[in-house]
Amino acid sequence: IAFKLWYGESTPSIVKRAIMLHTNDGMTANGTRDTNAQPTNTGADAATINSRISIVLYDIDDSTGFNAASKRQALHQKFDPNSGRVGLNNLGNTCFMNSALQCLSHATPLTRYFLTNEYKLDINTSNPIGTGGKLAAAYETMIRALWTAKKRQTSVYPRALKRAIALFAPRFAGTSQQDSQEFLAFLLDGLHEDLNRIKNPPYIEKADVTHEHDLNVAAADAWDSHCKRNQSIVMDTFYGQFKSTCVCPNCKKISVSFDAFNHVSLEIPQLSSLGKRIVPIILFRANLPSEQPMRYGISVPKHATLGDVKLQLSSLSQIPTSKLAICDIYQSSIYEIIRDEKSISALNNDDVIVAYELDPFTPSTMHVIAGHVRTSGDTGKSSIGYPLFTSFSTDFSCRQVIQHFQSRLAYLAPEGASFEVRLAESSGQPIQAFPDRLSESLSAVIPDKSDAKFTSFLKEDCSESFLFVTIDWNANNLTAFANFNAFLDHPSLNEAVKKHRSAPNRSLTLDQCLENFTQPERLDDDNKWYCSTCKDHVRAEKTMTLWRLPNILVIHLKRFEFRNALRREKLDTHVDFQLEGLDMNKYCASSKAVKDGKDFVVSVVPATYDLFGVVNHYGRMGFGHYTAYARRWNEHIMEDDWKLFDDSVVRDDVTKADVVSNAGYLLFYRRRDFA
Repeated sequence: IAFKLWYGESTPSIVKRAIMLHTNDGMTANGTRDTNAQPTNTGADAATINSRISIVLYDIDDSTGFNAASKRQALHQKFDPNSGRVGLNNLGNTCFMNSALQCLSHATPLTRYFLTNEYKLDINTSNPIGTGGKLAAAYETMIRALWTAKKRQTSVYPRALKRAIALFAPRFAGTSQQDSQEFLAFLLDGLHEDLNRIKNPPYIEKADVTHEHDLNVAAADAWDSHCKRNQSIVMDTFYGQFKSTCVCPNCKKISVSFDAFNHVSLEIPQLSSLGKRIVPIILFRANLPSEQPMRYGISVPKHATLGDVKLQLSSLSQIPTSKLAICDIYQSSIYEIIRDEKSISALNNDDVIVAYELDPFTPSTMHVIAGHVRTSGDTGKSSIGYPLFTSFSTDFSCRQVIQHFQSRLAYLAPEGASFEVRLAESSGQPIQAFPDRLSESLSAVIPDKSDAKFTSFLKEDCSESFLFVTIDWNANNLTAFANFNAFLDHPSLNEAVKKHRSAPNRSLTLDQCLENFTQPERLDDDNKWYCSTCKDHVRAEKTMTLWRLPNILVIHLKRFEFRNALRREKLDTHVDFQLEGLDMNKYCASSKAVKDGKDFVVSVVPATYDLFGVVNHYGRMGFGHYTAYARRWNEHIMEDDWKLFDDSVVRDDVTKADVVSNAGYLLFYRRRDFA
């Protein structure tokens, strides 16, 4: 009974029959009586009897207590309070591995699966991306050593497992410090491949889902397609489903996809940015063309829109909002003219936001985007500086257009430099539209001496109110272009930074990290999304939400912030996470989805989670140390007795306050009611 309660043998698919054998009562391990054995004293106390009970597990479909397929290999287990309380010896900077393994060993369904030898029925030796069962066998050896160890054994060496994981992921073959989260991801993936019940996975083409589809049906189809290729204890226990929504910035196409996951990685927001965010914005004035652009600091609530930013900028600059256009600049070009309704949460911290003073859009106004191009004999042509977004009357002559640009670019005026203005496509390719003074052919250069009406030269494929030009600068002195990226700082920027830094230091919660996870973001240049309508890779706006939640949820707090190729900064922010009662229902999009006014799913399994394991990281990236906290549980009970696992050392003087700290890196939660 105790063993059944401990390992929760109530799940129908893994129910076993427990047989209690009194080895001192003349019974042998095979269930027959030893005639040479002496009878036991019937007056022995209960403690003496219980200490000599061996619990044997057999498949329930074997009426004799022995399964022929298992070759009479039953599990003999003395129920010991020290089960799972064994350390893992460090093999040379393997604390990252030991901490993850200790938490994973407390994932009851997976540990039970290996201790009962059920895993042997699922080993997939033909999987080309697995290890032929070597990793699964090594993991079983380690689990058995941790949970069936003799009392005098306080630690074991996980050498076989380290060798096996190196077959699947060679990066873990050496003795250098590694990331615990990356190790866990590879281990789960490797175990899944070794235990995948699908021997010949079919090819399934991923469906293209839009917002017009029934998302409940699309999600169910995507999950069914995934299950046709992937079925294992790992997937049954650790895998959930993301819903990803991408919006093309050009054609506004909305694409939805559903993908499986085995952990959730959460950014840790800056504490001071939880309430407000500073949006630095560079303003180019039209009425003060001889002055350098000015960078303002706009402090707005984190859920504000660009329309709110524009209102504050209008108040600071005294320019009406109708004359302001806010743009995202990328590689010296205008990547996007940002709509007022766009949320500032979609802006990356390294985005360059620029505002331009323009005349309102009317049929009598020409709006022109001009990119600066530097021409030199050594380097050829290259884009430089911030592009110019300007406007002028459609009645301007060619001469007036050039004079307009000369006025707007007066603050630059590189010494010894001159420029030509060329009509161009949005891609920068020149459009031959003007007569060439030196030949009878056409030229893209706008003639600076012509009094002919500028619009009279435009072709039919050119818009009469929106054009692209390039400003080609000629100079041999490259230092002359140093001020093309220069600007002045407005006092508002310094004031916003001071207020931001002096904001009270509030505690950060796991719920705030989860809310931040579901906010839309724009993809950077290294992670562009392919738009099937535009036939191009674009920096789409992407929103991630949780759709299907697993029975065991692994949460990764991203404490290592990427700075550059050689440096990552460790974030020691304290994140307050729940030990019991983490409510994930509000973050699961499928629980909010309805069909014809009714829930698509008749009965939703409550998504309430309790913590059973934590991987901690101390120190810097690559030079730190990992430890783990863990407690035992099953489908019926959750212990309050936390243990600290520090490589070979296991400590029991742990309080709940110790478990929640600023070192928390990986969080292991179990669902109270399994789905």
